[in-house]
Amino acid sequence: MADIVQSAFLEAIFQHLLPATIKLLLDELCLPDEVKKELESLTTDFSMLQAYLRDAAQKQQTYEVVRLWLSKLQDVAYDANDLLDECELERQRQKVIRLAWLRNSLSVINPKRSMFLHDISSRVRNMKMKMEDIKKKRHDYGLQPEQERLHITSNQSSSLEPPLILGRDDDKRRILDLLLRPNVAGESNTSVLSIVGIGGLGKTALAQHVYNDDHVKQSFKLRSWVHVSQDFKEEKLTKDILESIDGPSQTSASLNSLQIDLLNKLRGRKYLIVLDEVWIEDWRKWYKFKTPLLQGAVGSKILVTARNIEVAKAMGASTIYPLKPIGEQDCWSLFCYYMAQQNPCIDVNDLGGFSGVIAQRCDGLPSAAADLAFRLCREPDRSRWSSILKTENLQNSNSSRADLSYQLLSSRLKQCFAFCSLFPDGFEFDKEELINLWMAQNFIRCSDDQRMEDVGSEYFDFLERRSLFQYSRFDRKSNRPKYIIHSSIHNFVRYVSKGECINAKPGQGIGKARHLSLTCHEAGTDISRDFLSDQLNLRGVYTLVVFGDSLAALPDDFIRKLENLRALDLSNTILQKLPNSINYLKHLRCLQLRGTKIRRFPDAIGELYFLQTLGLGNCYMLEELPKGIKYLQKLRHIDLHWDDDSMLMMAQEDISWSLMGRHSLKYMPPEIGLLIELQTLTRFVVDEKSGCGLEELENLNQLHGELLISNLHLVKQTAEATKAKLKAKKLLQYLELHWDANCKETLNSSQIFQRRDDVERILCELQPHNGLRGLRIVGYMGTSFPTWFGSSYLCNLTLLTLVNCRESFSFPPLGNLPLLIELHIQGMVAVRCVNCEFCVRGNASPFRALKKLHLESMPILTQWCGDEGCTLNALNELVIKNCSMLEKITHDMPSLEKLVIEETPKLVLLPYLQHLRSLEVTRSGELFWKLSSSLTSLHSLSLRGLSTKYFPAEFQYGSLQRLEIDSCNELECFPDNWLPTSLVYFGVKNCPMLLFLPNDINKLEVLEDMEIQSCPRLSSLPEHVGYLKSLVRLDISNCKSLLSLPSSLPNTLHILTISKCPKLEERCKLGGEDWLKIRDIFSLWIDGNMVTSPRPQGMT
Repeated sequence: MADIVQSAFLEAIFQHLLPATIKLLLDELCLPDEVKKELESLTTDFSMLQAYLRDAAQKQQTYEVVRLWLSKLQDVAYDANDLLDECELERQRQKVIRLAWLRNSLSVINPKRSMFLHDISSRVRNMKMKMEDIKKKRHDYGLQPEQERLHITSNQSSSLEPPLILGRDDDKRRILDLLLRPNVAGESNTSVLSIVGIGGLGKTALAQHVYNDDHVKQSFKLRSWVHVSQDFKEEKLTKDILESIDGPSQTSASLNSLQIDLLNKLRGRKYLIVLDEVWIEDWRKWYKFKTPLLQGAVGSKILVTARNIEVAKAMGASTIYPLKPIGEQDCWSLFCYYMAQQNPCIDVNDLGGFSGVIAQRCDGLPSAAADLAFRLCREPDRSRWSSILKTENLQNSNSSRADLSYQLLSSRLKQCFAFCSLFPDGFEFDKEELINLWMAQNFIRCSDDQRMEDVGSEYFDFLERRSLFQYSRFDRKSNRPKYIIHSSIHNFVRYVSKGECINAKPGQGIGKARHLSLTCHEAGTDISRDFLSDQLNLRGVYTLVVFGDSLAALPDDFIRKLENLRALDLSNTILQKLPNSINYLKHLRCLQLRGTKIRRFPDAIGELYFLQTLGLGNCYMLEELPKGIKYLQKLRHIDLHWDDDSMLMMAQEDISWSLMGRHSLKYMPPEIGLLIELQTLTRFVVDEKSGCGLEELENLNQLHGELLISNLHLVKQTAEATKAKLKAKKLLQYLELHWDANCKETLNSSQIFQRRDDVERILCELQPHNGLRGLRIVGYMGTSFPTWFGSSYLCNLTLLTLVNCRESFSFPPLGNLPLLIELHIQGMVAVRCVNCEFCVRGNASPFRALKKLHLESMPILTQWCGDEGCTLNALNELVIKNCSMLEKITHDMPSLEKLVIEETPKLVLLPYLQHLRSLEVTRSGELFWKLSSSLTSLHSLSLRGLSTKYFPAEFQYGSLQRLEIDSCNELECFPDNWLPTSLVYFGVKNCPMLLFLPNDINKLEVLEDMEIQSCPRLSSLPEHVGYLKSLVRLDISNCKSLLSLPSSLPNTLHILTISKCPKLEERCKLGGEDWLKIRDIFSLWIDGNMVTSPRPQGMT
């Protein structure tokens, strides 16, 4: 399989060496005619030999001479690629050097120019000689030109139900609901439901489980199961369905007669057809095939299993059901079942010592549990199991699951995906950052009217839709989603990319790898000493990525050996500076230094003329950007996104607004406005120096994403703001305008009034385009806002944040913003009252999309009143913080579901909140006790910082499911019969005086999760904890007086965590008084360590 990847990487290099690709370069570069001809001849040879790559890739597995031939061809191709890159570099250098026109006219007598031409000529002749030998030997080895072929096999499935399926009860119930629900008005008789997920998840098993359910059999009198695989042939599939209905047929027939026969059998009958393992993405084939299927009765269903969401879309699925991994307990149970099937004499109870590691290795894949069981059954010596589980990748089974998805990729996508083997296991990666790495390697091919990043995004989305990439989580700090590669897929891609891509650890050789990642976590790591003893191979490395935070410096001589490097990623290391030899990396296109401690750059970085990406996110110590950055005219991305003042992160996280803008970067380098190809410039710091002002933004109209402009208090003239031409930057999505509000402290009163007028005019001229999605204004010193601000001009704005606008006496009228979803207002200290001017009086539906409203740090705000009939119908979340004088809120908000009140002690009046589901109260009096009878829909309640010893006995939150008590420093105990019996979660945290938990806790029959943390006077748990028949998780931490567990624990308890409870931990150790109570718990953690039962004596 690795040969396929090698072929894919070579094909990509060959594409870069085609005659048409380098014609423009040769025309513009003043090379001798003889050299031009040899270069053209060389590229023609590569074009011709490209057709032989796949045959050579296959035959090298059998013939060593072919492997050596392919290796030599690869070396020459990479050498030619490097040479053309240097020619392009010279062309670029000639464009940007000072007095370029004069230097070029004198190039004939320029010794450096002569040396360059001599070097190029010599290398071209050398490569041409090697290529002639390679061309000759292709015939000697019998290599033949051929096109890409797919050799794909697939295991057939049947409708028979698997012997055991675990962890899929909820999935089965949901799919049954979808299959058995009645059709809604306007829905066609037949609908398609698709189960989508990576290979090995158990899609087929789940479909079999559903297919054989009694309710399905009763509802669908006609059922058919067909295994499709990648060979989607209409005649065969139609015949398969007919045979599943009537039995085998001996006659062959045309598609027309088969479809007519099937139509007659399905007409008017309610049926279920399962199409298992479908790969088709061409909707035309599906539409041709499905014609007879449309004649079924109302409620007929087609259930499809697929790895690719594009299949579901092509088939017009009305519902796409993404299947998730199963839990660790279910993986372990499946493993035990398959072990017992392989060896009936084995006692699975003896295997408990391996439960944790086996469950983790399965990683939620049912098929992995079977694979592990079969593998370990073949090893009778259990002393070797730990080694097997740690080192073996089960490559055969992984290959069978990922092979189909991989083989169906184009060569270009194969290399993009194989490149990801550089990531460590479980690594979360960012889409944009990966695309930048692909760009650096010329993996992305696009036409003149396409943007490289957009094509790269299409590549990425293609791989995600095929389940090769998986969404992991949304990172609020970076405002970007994170992705992972499932462990089984990762093992596969690491296997197929070996030789080209290596993720190395200390002491591991790198061979001839072109793409290299190093994992170094030990302090004082020296790359050249700990990783790369064989440094002769460094010249061929194109990518170097370092994982781990221990790298403090790059040796100067080490950098010099990486002369062909295209991408260097040192993110999140403790690196403080780059070596002066950085200019030796003349091919470098991507330099990622995110999260490092770098302060400034050597001047030599201004010679990296190919640089496309400079990643400096979260480099909080950065003082200045490279002085020669204006010469890097291919630069497309300067990432200066810093999480601590990210617009969206600050809007969503509870972080002090006073931290915003605390960074060391004081100004932008002169003439940064010359970089007109910039797609990303997340931060622009205004300065009064020449060439560092706001006018440098004038021609940067290709900027995408976010832009933060700080130091706007240094802008003195309205003309400067006008020249920035923010309105012309149509591709920006998020904009922040930041003044330093403290600068007025040095002004007298007349200067302050004048400055206010200037600031208001400047903001008026900083009008963005009307497609902007997010806007944040910080430290604005004007008393009013421009007319464009609150009008419907910003018709696409979804997020608006106003921070420390201290001179404004009222909120701007914002009710006309039609798509505004989130509004955050903080630090408007002069506002006393909010009324419906804020909503724009006369607007029949103000804030019609507003879901979240946060009001914070308004010390003299006393009331928020609403006119009769003025209703915030869409508002779902309201947060009030640090409004110490606020007494009442009467504005109608009928859809409010979440309310947070913090440090607002005088609040005594709220509107009727009949749909409120979540309430968080922190140090804000006792208003919520009075609300209990009216909040009938409340599901979640958090009480923090309440100064009371006893809670009132009247507690009427009857539907409450989640209750958290936190930082109630005087609380001693709970009243009897106080806890709602509907609780699913109960947490008590940071209550230093608490003596007892409720004795009647056994009444919480549906409680699943309980946390007891930092209650130092709590000495015992109620005996009735053992009667909590639904409890799954119990977390006890930092309860230093807690002596023991109850006499028994519920059988349902799967997860128990005990930490910083010294007396209790002593009793829970092996052989301790409480050990027998906890030894059979599946996931047991004591003081941060997972505890497993020892193997019984006699176990080998």
